Parts: sequence; structure tokens; C-alpha cells
Amino acid sequence: MLQIIANGFYFGLVQDGMEMLPCQYHRLWRITHDLIGFRQGEVFGVYSISQLQVVHAPVLPAAIPYFKQADFSGKGKTTRPRMVSDYGTFEKHSMYLERCDYLLWRNDKLYLKAPEGVVVIDRQKGLRAIPVKNPNICDNLVGQRCLYEGEYGDPTLAKRHQFRYKSAYDQRIDEAEFLEAFAKGGDTDFSLFTGSADFEDLDEEDEEPDEVPVYKTYDYDAIPAAIKAKLHQHLDQLTNNKTYDWLARVLIYMAWCHANDYVTYTRLGEMVLDPEYALPPEDAEHIFDAAMLYEAHHMDQLQHLLYLSPITNTYYEVLANEN
Repeated sequence: MLQIIANGFYFGLVQDGMEMLPCQYHRLWRITHDLIGFRQGEVFGVYSISQLQVVHAPVLPAAIPYFKQADFSGKGKTTRPRMVSDYGTFEKHSMYLERCDYLLWRNDKLYLKAPEGVVVIDRQKGLRAIPVKNPNICDNLVGQRCLYEGEYGDPTLAKRHQFRYKSAYDQRIDEAEFLEAFAKGGDTDFSLFTGSADFEDLDEEDEEPDEVPVYKTYDYDAIPAAIKAKLHQHLDQLTNNKTYDWLARVLIYMAWCHANDYVTYTRLGEMVLDPEYALPPEDAEHIFDAAMLYEAHHMDQLQHLLYLSPITNTYYEVLANEN
């Protein structure tokens, strides 16, 4: 049986007691039914459950450019590159693949930039490298993908050439801190986006994604007793009276959403739970100062305990016994 092992914030895999992946990776996630991604910093590799081995070394770029909405009305300088486009004004950040790969699938294929050129993950056929006749395709197609923060805070797929630097100062920031810059005017072959390039299924690159994220199920009763005890002990130490059970449940639910990346914050600091996810526990709808309550109870110190593995559908109960 394949199981996840954890050591603090690092994870690995064991099979019947034998180590398959060392416990040194920041995140594990399911790419397909057979393939598991394992990320270490800015790169990731791929492990096959059926083959019981790594099918691609952890050298694949794990970060996708992500442009977050920003207000540049102030005169102060920013440490992030500022970008403008028809979608609005943005700051350049990045998002790791485990949070957004569902946006990048095309006809059951996921194309990835790799040291050898381009790697494709097929839901049915697994992972393989594909030959690329045009050396610019890797950078101009796979490298052109990016995400931007949409109207409702959700990541939306776009092309990098649709965004331009606000000033030369911002381009210098990007070159210095991100070690990459957008192609200068005239360098990008836009025929690559019209289907004329010699690339497998390239003419379908601009179709809307069919994939939707598969959300985890929140179940308070399924949280291991050791983790719930740790959380309630933490909450009870912050008040003279025992924390109301319904409030504790709300705070634990919020911590669970934070741990599993279902929370975003607006520019005003307001907490927004994923609108496509489940409703909060009963009696939670009248709590409008959720972010303030969450901060006041220091729930960020323990939220990592509530990360639910999408691979094994289990919690890392051993973490609750640390310290």
C-alpha cells in the first residue's frame, strides 16, 4: 500500500515499508490516476504508481507566472514587476503547478517545459518526451502560458505576450529577481498561436479548458482525534472560558480551508473562501469578522495540521504530536 510520510513540512512516499520517495519534498499531488507530482522548491518530478519508480527527475519547472491585481495609483515603488494589459493592472507573482495544472490540460494532455524540450503527460498513455522541430516552440508556446487574477479572484489562463511592463524599471526588476524577461518586440512568432506550427495538437491550444478542479471534502468528524485535541487545546488556552463549540468548529473549518488552499484575501484584507467549495458549518454564516477572529485566535500557527492529502485522503496525524 502506498502511503505518505511526513517530517515537519516535508513529505515522501513509502510502499509496504519501503521508501519510494525520500521525505524531502515540499508538496505531493496527484497529476493523473497513475502519476504523482513531487515538488522541491521551484522544480518537480513525476512518480508512477504502476511502475513504482520515478519516471521524470525533479527538474521540471514548477512555477507558472501569475499576475495578481494591483493598484498603482500610489507613487511608492514596488519590489514586484508591474504589468499592464487589457485585463487591468497587475503585479507579477508565480503559482505552483499543483494549484493550477487543471487549467493547463488540453484534450487529456498536459504539456510541460523540460530540459530535453517538451514533455507531455497523457491521461491514458502516461509521460513521454516529444520531438520539437522548431526550437522556439518550447519557449513561445509552453513558456508563453501564464495566469492572471480574474474579476472574482480566480486564476485565469492567458498568454504572456498579452502583458507588458509598465516601465523599464519593472523590466529590470523582472530580469534581476526572476531571471527571465518577456520576449522583446518582434521576437515572438505569433503563428505559433494560430495552429500553423508543427506541434502535436497545437491547433487546440487556445480552446477553453475542459478540466475543473476536484475539491476535497470537509468533514469535521473525519479529522483524527489527536489533531482535534491539539486544536481545541490551543483555542482553550486563549480564553478564560471554554471556547464555544460552534465557534471552535468555525475556526477549525477556516483553518482547514487555509491549509488546503481554499482561501484568498482581497486587497482590503477581507477573507474570501472558495465560492465553488462547500458551505461553512452551521451557525457560521453570521460571522462576518472571520479574518479578525482567525488572526485573534492565532489559527495560522496550527493550520498545517489540517492539510488533507489528495493522494491518500488522510491527514498527517503524527504532526499533532510534535512539540
